[in-house]
Amino acid sequence: MSLRKISADIANFLFVVYAFFVDIISVFPSYIRLGMWFLIIFLQAVSYNFVIRYEKKLVFVLVLTCCIALINNQEIIRGNLPYMMTLKFMITFLYFFLIIFDQSSYNKIMKTVISMGLINVIATYFFLLVPSAYAAMFNVWGYYPTGTQQGTYGYRAALTNHYSHNGIICIITTIALFAVLISDFQKQSKKKRRFIRYLVLFLLSLFAVVMTSKRGVLLFGVVAMMLVYSICNIQNIARNGIKIVIVAAVIVTLLYLGYRFIPIIHNTIDRFLVIGTEDDKEADSRFEFWKAAIKLFFQHPVFGIGWFGFRYYYSENLYDQSQRAERYSYMNAHNVYIQMLCESGAVGFIIYITLLIAVTVLVFRLIHRTYRMPGYPHKRQVIFGSSMHFLFVFYSLTGNCLYDMTFAFYCIALGFLLGTNIESRNYKKKLLEQKKRQNEIEMLDRSRFFVDS
Repeated sequence: MSLRKISADIANFLFVVYAFFVDIISVFPSYIRLGMWFLIIFLQAVSYNFVIRYEKKLVFVLVLTCCIALINNQEIIRGNLPYMMTLKFMITFLYFFLIIFDQSSYNKIMKTVISMGLINVIATYFFLLVPSAYAAMFNVWGYYPTGTQQGTYGYRAALTNHYSHNGIICIITTIALFAVLISDFQKQSKKKRRFIRYLVLFLLSLFAVVMTSKRGVLLFGVVAMMLVYSICNIQNIARNGIKIVIVAAVIVTLLYLGYRFIPIIHNTIDRFLVIGTEDDKEADSRFEFWKAAIKLFFQHPVFGIGWFGFRYYYSENLYDQSQRAERYSYMNAHNVYIQMLCESGAVGFIIYITLLIAVTVLVFRLIHRTYRMPGYPHKRQVIFGSSMHFLFVFYSLTGNCLYDMTFAFYCIALGFLLGTNIESRNYKKKLLEQKKRQNEIEMLDRSRFFVDS
């Protein structure tokens, strides 16, 4: 194996480990993260022999993104060295550009995502079965994470410092396993045991999301997977309408029985039932965030208040020490679209929405194209990237996907989508050339047959 390949493998492994265990890594001094980020980029540069490939359109997107994130950046303006939030965003976004042309690493990245994700899923079940062991996590954080009820339900947060973080990690693991199942579905008869193994892991990961009681990631994750499955199998869905209705009825029945007799499912469904009621305290606080962000947008409608500006506004005007711990003194708006309006104004918001629409169009084209090409090697990456894109788009309505750990996984997904798009075009050309050569050979054989006869 060449040095360039080893460098790429180490860089990709480190990035995935960072994405999954960012909370634990953040416990250590900031120079650990800084060293890790720059090592990842350096190793990626080595893998390209310091000659970076690029496309003009993508460079234009990178320049636009840098303009939005750096011009009037409130972290830089306030001199909050070493600018960890800005560096994290830029390094993560740069990583996405560096894996676009490294398609040979995609399968290893997927395997690493599944492996690291399953560690978190296993930890979730472990703390459910051995609740006393969760006391060790208090020593790591110095507090019991939100959502664990002072450690009583430690499995909800598992190895993260917030139950929503564990929910995000578990749904991403579920999506990765879903991608394997869908891409290998046609090979099910040949690899039945393997298919069943992945199906069991998929169900365990999905139930781990239920265990976290995080309703947003559960709802949007399931919707994202259903949407991608529908796009991939639109003809089969039309033919098997009755079967789908039966399956839906079975799922509803199981949910009802789970709600009645399984406390974990009961708690999670209860969180859905209180949406919009007076008991939904989480929604109430988010409405306050949204109103504040919209107010700031109308005060600065063109270019906004600057990247990361809402966090500082919250800390100075909305943070109540009597209601929240000090670690929550800087909060995002829990709606990426509203926060983009607030921080980058109408100009940045239009650019952002345009990019999301462009990726959505690409998703439909890629699924349509790759499912028509027999033997295409990166269908898993197309499914994973597509599902992650829809999760990101939907969860941005109530979450902080652009600012938390979700963005790292979304950058992996974007790298997969744009990389497979480039490769699939080349792959399609090869298939057409092979078909053309085969037709020429057949024509030549026919002409020889008539000459001989």
